[in-house]
Amino acid sequence: MAGLPEAEARTQLEAAGLAVGSVTRSLNEDVAKDAVISATSAPGQEPVNAQGEVPKGTVLDLAVSDGPAPRVVPEGLVGSTVDQARAALAAVQLEAAVNEEFSETAPPGYIISSNKEPGTEVPRGYTLTLGMSKGPQPIAVPDVRTLSGSQAAAQLETLGLTVSGIEGPPSGLVLQTDPIPGELVPRGTAVRIFTKK
Repeated sequence: MAGLPEAEARTQLEAAGLAVGSVTRSLNEDVAKDAVISATSAPGQEPVNAQGEVPKGTVLDLAVSDGPAPRVVPEGLVGSTVDQARAALAAVQLEAAVNEEFSETAPPGYIISSNKEPGTEVPRGYTLTLGMSKGPQPIAVPDVRTLSGSQAAAQLETLGLTVSGIEGPPSGLVLQTDPIPGELVPRGTAVRIFTKK
């Protein structure tokens, strides 16, 4: 009977001329939810013999699994590295699905979000969705060719870029930038401005 779904165990017992008495449910790490852990003779009934047999008409009590105990989402996932988070989850038999996300504050490779709060109970084997920083979102170098060198420098700095220098007069019209307009660059990238002389 051990390991059979409760309904199937009942059917087999009744077909063999036996009756089901009480059913006790408990958490069990090894037996699937709703499967029989054990069948024992009810109080006052003839005990199961060494061959696992009882006379017809015997009432058997069933112990049925409620499945494994729930797991608690550990503290400290957010702010840890991906490897640290995976290890913490594996220690309590949980999994991680990692999605990369831009973050202005967290360095690349660090966890910035989780779909479950610490202390939340989840089933064993549950897969948490973790957000991992891939650093700040790149910035597209703007087209500043209609501005003066000094106006272009101000706009670039407003966007989070730096200016490595202006080649030509600052009041001159911008001819080009390096990197070129539209190129995606990390925040803080130095841009050189070339103006008309």
